[in-house]
Amino acid sequence: MRFLVLLAAALMLAGPAVAQTTSDQMTFDVYLGGIRAGVMGVSGVTDGSRYSAAAKIRTSGLVGLVRDAGYDARSSGTVVNGRFVPTRYEEETDTGSRANSAAMEYVNGVPQLKVYDPPQEPRARDVDPATQGGTLDPMTTIYALLRDVPRDAVCDVSLAIFDGRRQSALATAAPQADGHRSDGAIDLFA
Repeated sequence: MRFLVLLAAALMLAGPAVAQTTSDQMTFDVYLGGIRAGVMGVSGVTDGSRYSAAAKIRTSGLVGLVRDAGYDARSSGTVVNGRFVPTRYEEETDTGSRANSAAMEYVNGVPQLKVYDPPQEPRARDVDPATQGGTLDPMTTIYALLRDVPRDAVCDVSLAIFDGRRQSALATAAPQADGHRSDGAIDLFA
C-alpha cells in the first residue's frame, strides 16, 4: 500500500506529459557534374503538433565566382498523423539576373498565393492553387526529406509539391539489390 501511495505521489509531482520537441540543423555541399556549386543550410523544429523550417542555399566555389545566386525559404504548419500540413510558406529567390519573392498561406490545406513580387502574367501551364489541396510547399518538402528520421521511414515516400505556379511530385523507394527499382523506372544515379 505504501508503494502505491508513493507511486501516486510521484506521478502527480511529475505533472502533465510534455510534447516531444525535435530540432535539426543540417549543412550540405551541392555539386553539379562533380563541381561544388553551392552550400545549403537547413534547420527545423518539430514541437508536438507544430513545425517550422528554414533553408538558405547559396552558390559557392567556381559557380559562385560566375554567378551569385541564392534561395531563402521558411515554412510552418502542423503535423497530423506524422504528415506535414503547411500553413505558411515564404521564399526569396535571386538567380543572379532576377530576384523575386513569394508567400503562400494554406486554408484548410489549400494553398492561397498571397505575394508574388514582381507580379508575373499568368501562363497557360500555371496550375490553379485551388486544385492543390494536400500538397506541400518546397521548404516543407526539403525539411521532410532531409531531417533525421528512423531508418525504416526513409524510403517509400511520395509527396506532391506546389510552388505557387507549378505542381510536381517526388517519390523515393527502397533500393533493390541490383540497383534497379521494382516498378520499372530507371535510376539515373544507380
